[in-house]
Amino acid sequence: MSDHGREAWFPFLDEGVVLYLQSLPLALKVDMSLPPGEGDKRILRLAAQRAGLEDAALFVKRAIQFGTRIAKHTNVAAYGSNRKGKGTTSVNPVSGDCS
Repeated sequence: MSDHGREAWFPFLDEGVVLYLQSLPLALKVDMSLPPGEGDKRILRLAAQRAGLEDAALFVKRAIQFGTRIAKHTNVAAYGSNRKGKGTTSVNPVSGDCS
């Protein structure tokens, strides 16, 4: 990031936030007895609802590379097919070539 003159901020990794979240009981953070899209990441869903993001609070969560569909595009570029992807493909940020 700094090579490109950018600074990454991760407020959710602030020491005070982490300590606060560690102090909360697990039942406030997750309830796996509820279906996907409700019980997983419960505390984040409650925060989203309070912020007025009711629809987003119900989305089933995915890892960012799958949520953005970048993994599929990388596999197609590298192998010609998403089915041949191995999960180890990387992209050269300068040339855009996959390996």
